[in-house]
Amino acid sequence: MHCACLVALALYTAGAGTVVTKWLAFIIVASYAQRAPMATFGLDQIETFLTLYLALAPCGAVFSIDSLLRRRREPVGQSARDTLSPRNTLSPRNTLATRLIQVHLCVLYTAAGLAKLKGEAWWDGTAIWKAAANLEYQTGDLTWIAAAEPIGHLLTHVTVAWELSFWALVWRPRLRPYVLAIGAGMHLGIGAFLGMWTFGLIMTFAYVAFVPPCVFKHVFSTASEGSASGDDFVRDGNVPSGRG
Repeated sequence: MHCACLVALALYTAGAGTVVTKWLAFIIVASYAQRAPMATFGLDQIETFLTLYLALAPCGAVFSIDSLLRRRREPVGQSARDTLSPRNTLSPRNTLATRLIQVHLCVLYTAAGLAKLKGEAWWDGTAIWKAAANLEYQTGDLTWIAAAEPIGHLLTHVTVAWELSFWALVWRPRLRPYVLAIGAGMHLGIGAFLGMWTFGLIMTFAYVAFVPPCVFKHVFSTASEGSASGDDFVRDGNVPSGRG
């Protein structure tokens, strides 16, 4: 059964049979989390809600084996413009799944920040040092934090402030890149220095939900079709031009 689950997840990752494999992926991830509660951590919970929300979307519609096979069956001359059309990328199901991921991340960070306020170490500024000094997780030399105590305190308080303000600041277009950059730095730092790469990467990848679809359409259409396709997208109103 374990091997069968791995095969189903591999097919889903490649975008093969996504109509079925996307729901299998959610069932598999949720089942493992429920059947092994002593080995379930934040990573498993995040995987569960991400696979559920992705299953609600047509996640195999564009860059997938399903899409490749579908284009092979279509008449010659179909371009990347059809693949990246609003029908595939701006559908109500995509909007729903994307918004659910965004809102869930806001709730997650708010809950994490409020939970930290219950711990004395997050008030006195020693939480970062205590995590870095835990040999169970330590993979990099962070002893310099002990010598630079103010830096440890600053990182501790910035972490709490960032988590508690994420839900408000991330919706501001001008502030969003900075908010996400801080989050990416924090999570990649957790992976590099505490050895929790899977958790750090999955949180960073989830930030893609905050990138407007028009950015991806413009980048990929320009790369594959040249300036003509890019002009078509701008003319259709799917990519803002100039000050937009």
